[in-house]
Amino acid sequence: MVSTGRKTLCLYGFAGLGKRAIEAVMSIRPDTPVEAVHIDVGDEAVLAYADLPPGMAAERAGSTLGTGVCEWGLAVWGAGGTGARLSYLFLSIARKKGASMLSFVVTPFSWEGRDLDPYTRKCMELFPYVLVENDLLLRFYPHLPMLRALEKPFEYLVHLADALSALGPGCLRDLSGRGGVGYGRGVGREGATVSLRSALSSPFVHGDRVALLLYRGDDEAAIERALRDIRCDHENVHFLPPRKEGVHETFILTTS
Repeated sequence: MVSTGRKTLCLYGFAGLGKRAIEAVMSIRPDTPVEAVHIDVGDEAVLAYADLPPGMAAERAGSTLGTGVCEWGLAVWGAGGTGARLSYLFLSIARKKGASMLSFVVTPFSWEGRDLDPYTRKCMELFPYVLVENDLLLRFYPHLPMLRALEKPFEYLVHLADALSALGPGCLRDLSGRGGVGYGRGVGREGATVSLRSALSSPFVHGDRVALLLYRGDDEAAIERALRDIRCDHENVHFLPPRKEGVHETFILTTS
């Protein structure tokens, strides 16, 4: 399987949760320039070799998947489900082919009695990842109905896909290990600062260092002032014009 040379971000969704993630991105922000690829348990190209040793399985599955691994992508699956095995087979190939990938992994609730499966742990050794813990949903959104709360990780995924698409393949180059995501929105005179503070207080932020920041708005100076008191990789701070006049948006990737 060879690199296709595509510059468009590929969103790889594995099994049931991956399919819902793709649908969420396409429905919440349909103009996000991503190429969605769903790999399900019925994908014969993967499952035909699932019982072989992992390395051999990945190689043979990869040679028959057909679409190839693009230069960079975002992989999404549920840590306690069948998508973990599929993602490991696929990401093993992506690593071998030199692709840049970021994993977005949603964990089960603790009351489900399931821990991170071995395949998810192996995936975490291959590429940087964002771990979205479902247990945090009820703590941060106690008044939301359960089904509505379960949609929250996909909203953050939308912001992540949007930011990566805007910045291009190079934005993943310096990332490693576990990361977190945050998003904030503000309006008015203090909107830029409000958007950054909201992003930093998001439930899925991990660590105290901002490894990547994308600000959309017209008050870059306010963001630069606020970042003086924050551990931040300033070379990875990016500014884009606002989507809408008077609206400020900040997206961050964080790490330890």
